[in-house]
Amino acid sequence: MELVSVIMPTYNSTLTLKEALDSIIHQSYRPIEIITIDDASNDDSLAVAKKYAQQHSTQDLQFVALSNDENAGAGISRNKGVEKASGTYIAFLDADDIWKPEKLTTQINAMKSQNATVCYGAYEIFKTSPDQPISVHKVFEKLTYDKLHKTNYLAILQAFITLLYWVK
Repeated sequence: MELVSVIMPTYNSTLTLKEALDSIIHQSYRPIEIITIDDASNDDSLAVAKKYAQQHSTQDLQFVALSNDENAGAGISRNKGVEKASGTYIAFLDADDIWKPEKLTTQINAMKSQNATVCYGAYEIFKTSPDQPISVHKVFEKLTYDKLHKTNYLAILQAFITLLYWVK
């Protein structure tokens, strides 16, 4: 099975980071490399990430906890994570988002069946409980360049990319 590198930027994320990390840990797919990049937080985000790395690392669940010396933003933090990634695939999850347990398995199977290099999926926005979504963003039957050009239909938490096609 190919390694999936999950890139997670954090910034003052202590309140949500554990739940986000748990949603990666509980994925049905293995092996996974979790790369957290703390963006100069003022809270314990980096300490939480390092504690998870110590408590949950196994042969098929690897952790890398990085940090920025100064606040650089989520995009630069994600790129730093991609540079360190060693997986065949890259997925992104922000520290205030969670995944369903079958997310990685579903996307890998979809990519392999379609011989695709990029994949995305549906997502829901909620405030406090996944059982009570505020809005649901479904997958389009056909997503065209024209649609992408007009509006951002994709959220970073949906993205799943073959690392080979990412320019490092």
